[in-house]
Amino acid sequence: MVFGPAGPPSPEFEAFAQQFLGSSQTGLELVIEFVLAVAPGLLQPLMAPDATGVDFYQILLPGSLDLQRANVWRTRSKPGRIILKGSLQVAADETIEPADFLIHVTDALDLDVTVTVAGSSCTLKRNGAMICQDAAKTYRVRFTPVRKTPGLYRLDATLRGLDITAPQAGPVTVELNDGFTLRKGTAADCRVNAARLACRG
Repeated sequence: MVFGPAGPPSPEFEAFAQQFLGSSQTGLELVIEFVLAVAPGLLQPLMAPDATGVDFYQILLPGSLDLQRANVWRTRSKPGRIILKGSLQVAADETIEPADFLIHVTDALDLDVTVTVAGSSCTLKRNGAMICQDAAKTYRVRFTPVRKTPGLYRLDATLRGLDITAPQAGPVTVELNDGFTLRKGTAADCRVNAARLACRG
């Protein structure tokens, strides 16, 4: 077994990885070098540039996002808009609290929309729901707890004032990134007409 009984920290793995990479690194540095060499697609979605510069990265923890609907209206007589519906799960003893986060929406072609939601635009309701809306009303995001399932929240988001041009094609992928957790969901059952791209998960 290449990893040895102790897994990646074992001498067997270290010898194998050094030979495979032609590297003299050891320990954690060797593990990182090996993973980046053989499986860049595994870590890339979980990494984000650190604010201190492009050479530093923080690992983002993966999280669940069940994207149930994604409707993308193109810019015509009015600016484009995106409406998202889904759900996400946090730990049963955790709650969603106001904090900055990003919403990133892409499709199979050129749709690439990123909206920054400021934590200062979010308010908590008595029922535990959190609603985020900026003064210009370019976004409105609501997280509503599902009482029968601890840690489960319904997501409803509307993004407005967008420049969205044709063509679009499914699937639609949505990422929520608060700097600590990257949640990613896809809706792949899609229909396209002259006005919009409509997808269901």
